[in-house]
Amino acid sequence: MSLLIGSFCINYWGNDFPLWLHPDEIKKVIYISGDKKTDFYHPQLILKLGRLFADIASASSQQDVVQAGRTSTAFLGSFVVLFTFGLARQFLSAPASLLAASLTAASPGIVIHSHYLKEDIALTCFATASLLLAIVTAKESVGDISSKTIDYKIPVLWGLLTGLAIASKYTAFLLFPFYFFLPWLIRKVHRKTFHKKLIISASIAAIIFLLINNHLFADFKTFTSGAEFELNHVLSGHKGIKIYPWHNLIHLTKNLPDSIGPLTLILGLFGMSGEIWRSRRANISRRITFYFTIYFYIILECLPLKPPPGDARYVLPLIPPLTCFAASAVSELSNWLKSRINFSLSIAIALSVATLIPSISRSLELNQYLRDDIRTRIPAEIGTYLKPIWMDGYAGYHFLEDSVQAEILTKSDNKFDTNISLESPQEKICTFITSSFIYERYLRASRFSGQGENVYEMSHFYQRLFDRPFKDLNPNEPSYSFVNPTLRIVNLCQSKTE
Repeated sequence: MSLLIGSFCINYWGNDFPLWLHPDEIKKVIYISGDKKTDFYHPQLILKLGRLFADIASASSQQDVVQAGRTSTAFLGSFVVLFTFGLARQFLSAPASLLAASLTAASPGIVIHSHYLKEDIALTCFATASLLLAIVTAKESVGDISSKTIDYKIPVLWGLLTGLAIASKYTAFLLFPFYFFLPWLIRKVHRKTFHKKLIISASIAAIIFLLINNHLFADFKTFTSGAEFELNHVLSGHKGIKIYPWHNLIHLTKNLPDSIGPLTLILGLFGMSGEIWRSRRANISRRITFYFTIYFYIILECLPLKPPPGDARYVLPLIPPLTCFAASAVSELSNWLKSRINFSLSIAIALSVATLIPSISRSLELNQYLRDDIRTRIPAEIGTYLKPIWMDGYAGYHFLEDSVQAEILTKSDNKFDTNISLESPQEKICTFITSSFIYERYLRASRFSGQGENVYEMSHFYQRLFDRPFKDLNPNEPSYSFVNPTLRIVNLCQSKTE
């Protein structure tokens, strides 16, 4: 209980940062406020939860609404910790399971994304819970027990949690193929018995999905259009940016280490490697968790949708199983040392603390910069730059006073033609302010083949732009996901030789 309370506190602490720091939140706030109907690019669970928490908090302003919605996400983030403990208990001791839950609670991926009104924490929460119930169901289906009466409580609960997962994000539909083929992966599981329970679970999940997304009945065309848009988005990449495994294993080499911590990831992979040697002697729960992790990782790494800086959020469902395997590795290492040294408890505690410290320190540091993001400091700097000024949407425009905003050109104004030579100022624009959240995605993606034409055009534009004199704000401060970019201030009125 103390761990859950601590998890909620760290997820909730600092969630009063300004609305516009994460651009995806504003649309959800408008939906929750009732000023616009949902486009169904994502299911409606977090919108419904956000509205519930906003009503409880009597939220009136947009900032109040988003903070209430973020609180609901912080609440779900603490439940990720609870379900991680339940998952770990299927094949680990209580102390090792507590370590797994603690690693999840401390991971930067869970902590930082629990501060946003976004779908990914809800998906991680209920996908982990669904996996836990799938393991329970599989263990109850071991052997030839087709003649036994089915206990409906577990399949119904399994369906409820799976329904909440698919009502969080369409990605959760990937659970169903995994569950369907599970009896072939785990030969001990009786296929007909398991599939009967899966049918019950899937039926309940469909009902839950339809109840939460009840607006689709009133506007089915919008629902199909939104779901189709998101499917195309996943399969074709974001704005022409397509990162495939043969380009870069970005989830394995960057997003997972950043989200879970390099040490925890190494321990997790070490714990998973033990499954290869165990082969058929492996525990059913451990084996299912192993297959789940491999299955989701391969799909996420193969899909081209990895637009920085938000691509780290896609790996969040992998954090709970990886922390379980990391805790398993620590437990096995402690047992190995126990056979050689008498002070096994002290060693186990020391190893656990050493594993936790890097993640928790990183999470606390990033948490600080949610409030002290460089974009919130741009109003104090704006008066020192030559006018007219152009800013992209991630550079802090929305934190300027209205009178200052009126003098600034933004991406929405569409007045900066990237096809025109930068040798002379366009419409007398003297200062161009851009965020690493924008320019880095194009510069990185353009190094790979098969990108959209727009990607190469934008990369070429930024390369020419950065031939001009510029200075960086915030290059040495920590950044992760949508927290704290580097702002680049380019002077277009100063020649290259000055």
